[in-house]
Amino acid sequence: MEDRILTRKTSRRVRLRRRLLLPVVLACAYGPPPAAAQVREIVIDGEVFRNAADGRRLAELALRTPVVLKRTEGVWVEVEIEGWVPAGSIAPSTREGHNGVIASRGGERLRSHPAGSVTGFLLEGFLVDRLEERGEWSRIRRSGWVREAALGAARALGVEVGVLAGVSAAALRANPDEYAGARLRWTVRFLSLERAEPERIDFYEGEPFLLARAPDPGDGLVYVAVPPDLLAAAQKLRPLQTLDMLVRVRTGRSALLRVPILDLLAFY
Repeated sequence: MEDRILTRKTSRRVRLRRRLLLPVVLACAYGPPPAAAQVREIVIDGEVFRNAADGRRLAELALRTPVVLKRTEGVWVEVEIEGWVPAGSIAPSTREGHNGVIASRGGERLRSHPAGSVTGFLLEGFLVDRLEERGEWSRIRRSGWVREAALGAARALGVEVGVLAGVSAAALRANPDEYAGARLRWTVRFLSLERAEPERIDFYEGEPFLLARAPDPGDGLVYVAVPPDLLAAAQKLRPLQTLDMLVRVRTGRSALLRVPILDLLAFY
């Protein structure tokens, strides 16, 4: 009799332990949602962009240049900048994990899109991550540090300066030149994480991208290129998961399948 009572108690403890562990197991299996990123603007013209908090000067940023915040250290903030420079101004480099360096004597202007408005000035020797080529222009990205005081107030999600909402995939296909380089807030349905084959000339070979359905179901598929710093989060996505994203238009109409290709800047 005493053995049966102990057996029932043990069984109840096992069932309770399983119920308590189930949410933990599920959380580990699916992982946390992708971290949100915050976009702010430079409010001091000529703000110095540094290699570390209070570190060496690498560049100067123009007024109203958008930056993506990464982390804060006292009065300093690590941010990410992105833009376009003439392809001929970049030389190959493998220093510090980057793949290019500004080689123009005296430095080079950073622009919002090919031949677009100037958003900064990069010193000669500025290391970059070269992301894509478009004719005579290269799109680059780099992380660095600025003073927190040089950043404008945080914006509510979806109303960042220069971010468009409500743009359909059909509009991107119909007006690819008009929307090239534009930042959008988009909600898509994730299908799978893929790697670009050599024939996809709008990507570099092996570049990871999300295959997703556009906001309007009738708009078909879109491709969302994933940068290295967001790849880990992308690998945790589940098929058919809804994603709210900040993206930049690489092209509204790809060369191979005539679908929009976007660059992922942040998950909301």
